[in-house]
Amino acid sequence: MNTEKVPCDDELKIIMAKGIEEKEVKWLWYPYIPFGKLTLLQGDPGDGKSKLILNLIAMLTNGESLPFTDEPREPIKVIYQTTEDDKEDTIVPRFNASGSDGSLFDLMDMLLNKREDMLYVVDELEKSLHPKLTERFLRLFMQLHKEERMQLLFTTHESSIMDQSIFRRDEIWFIERNSDNASVIYSLDRFKERYDKVLSKAYLEGRYGAIPVFSTFDFARATSQADVLAHISDDCHDSAERISVPREEE
Repeated sequence: MNTEKVPCDDELKIIMAKGIEEKEVKWLWYPYIPFGKLTLLQGDPGDGKSKLILNLIAMLTNGESLPFTDEPREPIKVIYQTTEDDKEDTIVPRFNASGSDGSLFDLMDMLLNKREDMLYVVDELEKSLHPKLTERFLRLFMQLHKEERMQLLFTTHESSIMDQSIFRRDEIWFIERNSDNASVIYSLDRFKERYDKVLSKAYLEGRYGAIPVFSTFDFARATSQADVLAHISDDCHDSAERISVPREEE
């Protein structure tokens, strides 16, 4: 018989009720789904469990008030895991029909994917996302794929994420249209900015180009839609002529 005593780090602790500090329950959806707890939704097949869950996801990802509440909320990220329904013919069609913001699901795949030699191309990365959520995603992407052969190429209109604590100067590129209506692409690196420069402010001030420039027009005096369209066309050409040559460090 083996009588060797097996070491155990766990100790039985007795906690007196009077030493426990009460705390308030925080709710995702009062009084149905609390934060920090497990919630089980049970029902017979066909009762609509999946439909209810997907509709809740739609509201949460779009920042809408949940049923029976009028509390405003910010959009949140949701991870949806299923081992039963097929994603192409069941999950995604139901998800889209519920009006959910699927961009968060797409971004999660970029974070969790570990395959090498991947290039993700996203048009308007910040679409339907709060600027802070977009920034958080970018930092996570770089952190999780730091040693991997994976690249993210995206366009954006969100100037607040133009930050040298996130990107190197040669990772930020601008596009603007010249007087010939041809697109010109150039890097922030050509401006040789200091590392403490507030890029978003300088960009909006027009330092790097690639911003719309508007001239004045008296719409009240326009005699036809053709006059308005002609002015818009001239306005675009005028903008391009003013900023067609990117301004470098003086």
